[in-house]
Amino acid sequence: MSTKLRIVPAAGRPIEIDPQVAGKYSGNAQDALQQIIRNEIRDPQLLALLADPRVSLEKYTQDESGNAHEAVLHPGANWAGIIEELQHHDVEVGMAKTLTGGYGYRQCGESGSGLDRSPASLLDTDTQEFVQLPERYSVTEEDKQASARGERIFITGAALAAAEAICRFAGSSEILWFWTGHENRPEVISGVAIPMQQASAGWCSAIGHEILRINRMVRRAGRFIIGSGHSHGMSSVFSSSIDLRAMADLAQQRVGFVSDSQRLLQGTVSSVQDSGAEGKGPADPPAEARLAVTFGEGSPEIAARISTRRADIAPGDLRVELACRQQRIASLFSTHNSRCEHLLPLFAVTMCPVCGGRGESPKPSLVPVHVIGPKRLSKKQGERLRLEVDSKVQPGYRSYQNSQAYLPADEKHAEDFEVCRHGRLIGYVPAVAMEKAAHHVKELAQSLGWYDEKPRVDQH
Repeated sequence: MSTKLRIVPAAGRPIEIDPQVAGKYSGNAQDALQQIIRNEIRDPQLLALLADPRVSLEKYTQDESGNAHEAVLHPGANWAGIIEELQHHDVEVGMAKTLTGGYGYRQCGESGSGLDRSPASLLDTDTQEFVQLPERYSVTEEDKQASARGERIFITGAALAAAEAICRFAGSSEILWFWTGHENRPEVISGVAIPMQQASAGWCSAIGHEILRINRMVRRAGRFIIGSGHSHGMSSVFSSSIDLRAMADLAQQRVGFVSDSQRLLQGTVSSVQDSGAEGKGPADPPAEARLAVTFGEGSPEIAARISTRRADIAPGDLRVELACRQQRIASLFSTHNSRCEHLLPLFAVTMCPVCGGRGESPKPSLVPVHVIGPKRLSKKQGERLRLEVDSKVQPGYRSYQNSQAYLPADEKHAEDFEVCRHGRLIGYVPAVAMEKAAHHVKELAQSLGWYDEKPRVDQH
């Protein structure tokens, strides 16, 4: 039986490694994975993901009979044990990381309470164009290239209808889901996958273990995860600071629309000091010139050495260029609400495997969204979706301390709202109490910016 090793970065597509290649590495699991990513995959962002203290490792095995087993993989586990299992099983090593959407936080020193529902990156004046296409529309080669470059988004009306149904089922609560596409039609968002999650009126969060599980389930159906979306309940649609970070996390996991491009790197040539060859005195003239070439901004590593018998050649006499492949990922973390309003921003990241550079777009971009077919779900599809929401989303108002357990460590800030009267601080209200009150009192939700009276407008 031919077995395979797959490295799965959370919600991203698996990266297949030849078992013989994996067998060349040794040590513990963390070190072996680090070497494989550095030497074989050559993705600096996956290295950063592996080193993230919020990331845990999991191992999933399956034999030819379909028997499967999943377990936590300790970073210090012996890598030889993984190689031994590869003799009889397919092995997936997953990097689990929690995905959270919801409110943002003000930075220390800023006025106001710790919670911040205001847009972090998209202004209220930003608008997104929606284009309706017929149900039988077939994407062209130009469409495919534009989608890969992150210049257009293609989504079926059924997928958008599913998002609207989820928002109606959620009411005032935020709910997280993943956008999926068929492996034979990767440029079109055509489905949703709902993970097990915690949710409230202010946030939604799926833990890393569940994300790896839903990723496997999606792949078994011949699909893969393209991006993620979440409901803002009755609030307006915008990207908070937490949402912006989610886009960057998804891009790091290789989730989104992927395109390749070529970049020409200019090399920096410098002299290499000769320590002196045997049998030659210090006054002897050099027999050859030895030069080093580095690529990338400020990279200390020597990428190439040049030796020539022309001892008179100086670094300034040479110009060295390197053509390298760059990968651009446009990740999607969309926002929707109960009034059928939609915002699908793309956050672009360009990564260079040679210099390790990472270029991010200064803010998410709102590209045209092309909707293929009517926004319609059958009664059976709607009922199945409601059952899935009911079974996978744990709604309600939990203690704020518990909700913070699903946030990254550096995002656990003040848990109370400050109450001021006539410019004077008179007390504090716990966030969980404020969320519960706003759920029942529309005027309070409006004053907090969590709800407005804008009429329901169908943009499609």
